[in-house]
Amino acid sequence: MPRPFFHKLIFSSTIQEKRLVINHGVPCDARKRVEETVKIFFDLPMEEKIKVKRDEVNPAGYHDGEHTKNVRDWKEVFDIYFKDPMVMPSSTDPEDEGLRVVYNKWPQFPSDYREACQEYAGHAEKLAFRLLELISLSLGLPKERFHDYFKEQMSFFRINRYPPCPRPDLALGVGHHKDADVISLLAQDDVGGLQISRRSDGVWFPIRPVPNALVINIGNCMEVWTNDKYWSAEHRVVVNSTRERYSIPFFLLPSHDAEMKPLEELLSPENPPRYKGYKYGKFYVSRNRSDFKKLEIQNIQIDDFKVPLYYQINIRITAKTAMGRLEEAFIQAPEHRPITHLTNSGDFIFSDEIPTIDLSSLQDPNSDKTSIAKEIGKTCERWGFFQVINHGLPLDLRRRVENTAAEFFNLTAEEKRRLRRDEVNPMGYHDEEHTKNVRDWKEIFDFFLQDPTIVPATPEPEDTDQRKLTNQWPQHPSDFREICQEYAREVEKLAFKILELISISLGLPGDRLSGYFKEQTSILRFNHYPPCPNPELALGVGRHKDGGALTVLAQDSVGGLQVCRRSDGEWIPVKPIPDALIINIGNCMQVWTNDKYWSAEHRVVVNTSKERFSVPFFFFPSHETNIEPLEELLSEENPPCYKKCNWGKFFVSRNRSDFKKLERVPDKFVSKFKDELSVAVALTVPDGHVWRVGLRKSDNNKIYFQDGWQEFVDRYSIRIGYLLIFRYEGNSAFSVYIYNLSHSEINYHSSALMDTAHTHLKRARLFEDLEDEDAAEVVYPSSSVYPSSQQHPEVTVAAIKGYASPAIQSFFAGPPVKAEEATPTPKVTKKRGRKKKNAVPEEVNSSAPRDDDPESRSKFYESASARKRTVTAEERERAINAAKTFEPTNPFFRVVLRPSYLYRGCIMYLPSGFAEKYLSGISGFIKVQLGEKQWPVRCLYKAGRAKFSQGWYEFTLENNLGEGDVCVFELLRTRDFVLKVTAYRVNSI
Repeated sequence: MPRPFFHKLIFSSTIQEKRLVINHGVPCDARKRVEETVKIFFDLPMEEKIKVKRDEVNPAGYHDGEHTKNVRDWKEVFDIYFKDPMVMPSSTDPEDEGLRVVYNKWPQFPSDYREACQEYAGHAEKLAFRLLELISLSLGLPKERFHDYFKEQMSFFRINRYPPCPRPDLALGVGHHKDADVISLLAQDDVGGLQISRRSDGVWFPIRPVPNALVINIGNCMEVWTNDKYWSAEHRVVVNSTRERYSIPFFLLPSHDAEMKPLEELLSPENPPRYKGYKYGKFYVSRNRSDFKKLEIQNIQIDDFKVPLYYQINIRITAKTAMGRLEEAFIQAPEHRPITHLTNSGDFIFSDEIPTIDLSSLQDPNSDKTSIAKEIGKTCERWGFFQVINHGLPLDLRRRVENTAAEFFNLTAEEKRRLRRDEVNPMGYHDEEHTKNVRDWKEIFDFFLQDPTIVPATPEPEDTDQRKLTNQWPQHPSDFREICQEYAREVEKLAFKILELISISLGLPGDRLSGYFKEQTSILRFNHYPPCPNPELALGVGRHKDGGALTVLAQDSVGGLQVCRRSDGEWIPVKPIPDALIINIGNCMQVWTNDKYWSAEHRVVVNTSKERFSVPFFFFPSHETNIEPLEELLSEENPPCYKKCNWGKFFVSRNRSDFKKLERVPDKFVSKFKDELSVAVALTVPDGHVWRVGLRKSDNNKIYFQDGWQEFVDRYSIRIGYLLIFRYEGNSAFSVYIYNLSHSEINYHSSALMDTAHTHLKRARLFEDLEDEDAAEVVYPSSSVYPSSQQHPEVTVAAIKGYASPAIQSFFAGPPVKAEEATPTPKVTKKRGRKKKNAVPEEVNSSAPRDDDPESRSKFYESASARKRTVTAEERERAINAAKTFEPTNPFFRVVLRPSYLYRGCIMYLPSGFAEKYLSGISGFIKVQLGEKQWPVRCLYKAGRAKFSQGWYEFTLENNLGEGDVCVFELLRTRDFVLKVTAYRVNSI
């Protein structure tokens, strides 16, 4: 994919960052004249400027209340249409063909204001059309291809003044945005402040002012015409506290009747249209009038015209790859897609931030290992990732294993699948690996270091049986097994060396951890990442942490590995260093060190041009090893953060989840709704989690739950006799309620759930599964790419009647029953060893459902459905981005509202970092303020955790807060404790 357009518009070699044009033909004296004139205008008293203030009827003129993303910009502007008068649609109604005429407003002072502005606009328009012709030629089209779109152009230019700002750390001159025009030509003074978001990684870069140069950038219209081939860059303006800044952008806009859609000459079966057609005039009027409406009215965006990805992908005929077509199973949720839009591997921008450690001193057995151990220790704390050079692994052996792996993956699919792994033997070939329930764009081959390897027979804690697992080996290449085993032995030696250094870095004996690996379950893997037709949608491997002690990775020169930086969560690309190996800490090491060392989240991005190979060695302990914090590292100040977990049980449970029996959806439901079900559904439970579960549709009209179903079952420890109620919400989304053997709804936050396979290595203290540590987390959308449904079936009830350690044998059984019938009064059981405390009246949540009142419980479930709404990923992202722009000076935190925070009787947990610092000792009512009104809300703090209970539901109800809304809580006062709430609503941004 070509680089941003302004990289191509070069008229001279002396440019800054390839974003500017010089020797452009716009007279310097005309530019100087208009700059001097506008300064005189902005220096006028406010009563003079507002005489030409723009309004909803006439959008040209002066304005000082401009908003971007619903946050006010620190600037004042004056807008002038190039054509005077100008014609535009009279309304946004698609059926309304009426037009209206608008005129420019001109101030009386300075007297030459109009003349100077019109002269400059004429020169800018000429340059814009010259650039437009060059763009057309760059696309292989006639230079006049775009001319007809501008017969009645709506172009205008703007004069911006950015006064000094007392708090430039809090405000922006213009918030982050993309221009909705064809081309923008910007003249800026020498103060600077314009920043552009780099396409490769989203990092903001300043555009240094060059005397007399113009900044050119592509707008959304060109992005649509070129079907995303050319890029409309996001940009913003920062301000300062000492100097005012001026800029003059000219926005080249098409005629009001121009239909915006991808150019037919650029489309093909491999490049289908990514946008629906729309009239530019209607779009413009909708955007323009939003400045004069209440802010809760949503501003229309170019992305609103994007063709849903599901339909784009399914009509696209992609080049043949080892993975086939980019089906929906590969598509990442928007918030987890790579920021990069580059397609060629050569365009990747690597970082040198990941530390590199030289191990050459280890070649001397008598050398002091303390200094190098200390260096590794610091790296494990900060990154959990580092590269090692001079590591002692024979380079010729590495080359042989890399060549052997490439030769194997070049075999036919039929030959490779003869070695396909299954539930009986989890070693071998696999091309349907999933991470976070999304399919990875890769194929793999796994084999054990020890052959055979001993593991538990089942993940059941009471089952003490064991089984032997053996490797599978291909016939071709003939030396495949020999080379693999030789490489495995060498990389194992290095893993033990690293393990020793880590132990020393902790102040422990060098062999402290080696005893855990006497009967190790370590695995080597060959990864092959073929070229991907849409690398902006898929990942080679989704974000994850490794479960073992540590990983030793050999990667080729293509690149693609990214590490989540611990300090700020940014994704940092790991630069391939010839012959180096990458070491990363796994979850076992993080548990052993009680969070001192960090198991870093990482992922792999892919590209369209080059395949990538890597060979990770996963250093796993023995199956009988219990993973828990090391006693030597614990103290009263550092108590254990994790419960004990048996590695073998965890390993078996994780490994078998790919091969679980598929669960069938009832035929009656399928017959009614099969046509609107997508290839995946979203299961939402009252704790707010959304589980994306794949569907398999068979030829006999049967539908089965597939990918992700077992993780859902394991997470909530569903057993024989459990009752599951599925309420279909439309858009392939279900609300699910789970009842245990006593017919009581389970505690979705229960710490008992932490013993399940999916969460074996979670923290001992349960705090919303630690997800609230990231207050801006976005869950996978339930309906971002699926067609909507207007049908709402009755509650569907599933009774669990069969269970096979721990797979559910029959998911749906029995006729549907009413919701009230599914919630009989639960039995109250006494707990041994603990006396039942008398309930304190003020401790009772008035909004909670009473267990002895079926009518109350029925109303509770009604409130669960009534307050749930469908929120798209784009709506969530806009709300989160808007909330991120607001950073109060007082202590604050942000929360994305989940369904579990909004139901009657539920509670909302607060981020632990904020709670420990500001809420310690709080146990009573505080005040929560929104606008001028305050509400009493009970806040309970205990052992580092805090939650809102009584009064919280009433607060959300009265303020009409719903799922997906983002609340910024600002601590105003600590004496009587007031939290001010600023709400960013998904349907108002």
